[in-house]
Amino acid sequence: MYPSVSVIVPCHNDAEYLAESIPSILEQRYPGDLEVLIVDDGSNPPAEESCSPPDSRVRFLREEARGPAAARNTGIAHARGDYVAFLDCDDCMLPGRLERQIALLERCPEAGLTGGDITRRGLDGAEESWGIFEAFGERIPARDLGGGDYLFDDEFRKSVLRRYPFNTSVMTVRRKALEMGQLAGSPVGQFASWTNRTDRTDRTDRTDRTDRTDRTDVSLPLLQSAIPNPQSAIEKSTIPNPQSAIEKSAIPNPQSAIEKSAIPNPQSAIEKSAIPNPQSAIEKSAIPNPQSAIGARFDPDLLCWEDWDFVARIARTWRVAYCRRPVIMYRKRAGSITTTPDPRKFLSRARMFARWRRDFGDLDEAQARALRLAENDSYLTASWEFRKSNRLRAMGCAARAFVAMPRLKSLKSLAAALASHKLYMASLIMQGVFRLAGF
Repeated sequence: MYPSVSVIVPCHNDAEYLAESIPSILEQRYPGDLEVLIVDDGSNPPAEESCSPPDSRVRFLREEARGPAAARNTGIAHARGDYVAFLDCDDCMLPGRLERQIALLERCPEAGLTGGDITRRGLDGAEESWGIFEAFGERIPARDLGGGDYLFDDEFRKSVLRRYPFNTSVMTVRRKALEMGQLAGSPVGQFASWTNRTDRTDRTDRTDRTDRTDRTDVSLPLLQSAIPNPQSAIEKSTIPNPQSAIEKSAIPNPQSAIEKSAIPNPQSAIEKSAIPNPQSAIEKSAIPNPQSAIGARFDPDLLCWEDWDFVARIARTWRVAYCRRPVIMYRKRAGSITTTPDPRKFLSRARMFARWRRDFGDLDEAQARALRLAENDSYLTASWEFRKSNRLRAMGCAARAFVAMPRLKSLKSLAAALASHKLYMASLIMQGVFRLAGF
């Protein structure tokens, strides 16, 4: 039996592209069960109204506009597949993408995620193939599996901290990696709280197939604790007879104490809880920020770099596989944040590097220094771009660059921002004087 796959497509006022992207998914010759989740991120008009009557395998989920990262997280929370693939609404899957990537993940159980090359269509309509090997410009330690398939070595988790790997549209992720490969630095309890809340409702149809086996992987470390044999430890405890100790406890009748507790009827208290209908709450994306509740998710705070952060964090726990063959048609669009020097994306990248230094506890001194340098450079780039529009923010970014790594370049940037700010203020004063003088 072939594993099932869910494809998540975020959409915000881009419904015209769905006429190409949805068929490219449905025409995949993948023999397993397939579902397509279109997450409408506050489109106006709603994306579903702009599409022709969809296939039964297509579901539309609508939420308020919170960005593509949050939309993907909503899709993950509703996905039922054993594997989760991603596609931006303005991209198209190339034939054979799902079949090949899922076969690669089935072949490599140690891999939690796979990427792939793209065919990139530029603003002039010209097309070229591009992938991680060209982007890195260096040898990536990997095992050649034949046929253009690779499994990156553990060294990849260091390499990915230095260079952007691949975008979201080429990713296919193992569900187990989403559930268990939580963000580095996040407690396992976050994963446990999510599974207890949603698995019994939103994914009841998958319980018999995978949930029971996945749970054992989480509970085993707790059972294999420092006590070699927990049962014998209880039997040899300092209390000769634990049962008699309970019977002789300070509470004459523990059962009656529970019955007379502050909650007259625990069942009714649960039924009257703040969530009138838990199922409807889940259907309406009751999790306002899946990133904080689940684990391995896209960070909505990282503008433009959430895919890089996602791969880097998955790679801390899992191996990463790769198909060196184009799996999508990537479309460059004029005016998008990826093609413009928006200072916010450089500011976001600096914050990402700072979080990695905080969250990844196994970094050596050289890696930590490299991240501080990358954070410094990102703040300096943001400062340079902000000088064109917001000089106060330019000064703030230059100051942050100096805090991240004190060096002469940071001081020069701060001085330039201060000078430009003074000149700007002087020009405003002169303009006011000229107006008052009647010029």
